Amino acid sequence: MQLYYQGEYCQYCTGGNGDGVRLFVDLKYHSEDWRLMMKRLLIASFVLIALTASVSAQELSRSYLGFKGGVNYVTLKGDSLENMDNLTGYAFGAFYQYRLHPRFAISPEVYYSLKGAKNSEEDIKLELGYIDIPVLFKLMFPTESTVTPCVYAGGYYSFLMSAKVDDYDVKDLVADADYGVLFGASVDLALKEGRQLVNIDVRYTLGLANINEDPEDTDEFTNAGFQFLLGWGFNL
Repeated sequence: MQLYYQGEYCQYCTGGNGDGVRLFVDLKYHSEDWRLMMKRLLIASFVLIALTASVSAQELSRSYLGFKGGVNYVTLKGDSLENMDNLTGYAFGAFYQYRLHPRFAISPEVYYSLKGAKNSEEDIKLELGYIDIPVLFKLMFPTESTVTPCVYAGGYYSFLMSAKVDDYDVKDLVADADYGVLFGASVDLALKEGRQLVNIDVRYTLGLANINEDPEDTDEFTNAGFQFLLGWGFNL
């Protein structure tokens, strides 16, 4: 006999009486199996979505603690300063980054940072050693890759540790603290499935405090300059 599903030809076979007959199979006999299969498929889909959301939430709240260091290219700003050149210093310390949202993160940091300026014409160099504590507020731009660019702004507070002009200690002539604003851009590169983070960072810092405490000089001097930093973090 010829077997049809809702009138569609399926296969040919021969009945015992030799007569050709058409058999229509009503799909209602399979409706219960169909509903069960769809139910299981929906449940599996919801479970998969829930697991994906859970993993995504862990990604979004992922935090890193690590080390960062690099080069300072800095100077002093002031109306009375002339022939001042940029001083090449350094910075090294630690950072913590916490991602509040797919597009927002906060990152407090702490560094030892060498700042100052130099006068190449008179061969004079002022070196200021600070403990810097910046706090960054980052705007992230997530991509489909492991690379996440961002821009940020924030502020910093610094404690003076040392102040020298060439080999002479001038700490008494420099303010004990400094503060200011900073802004910059960076790129985060996730490694080992997000367990580690490489951070490439360029920023400009602008001091707002007068650091000059020379009683014989009433002019105001402020720190300013660029920092080029490289960080390596580990997921907590």
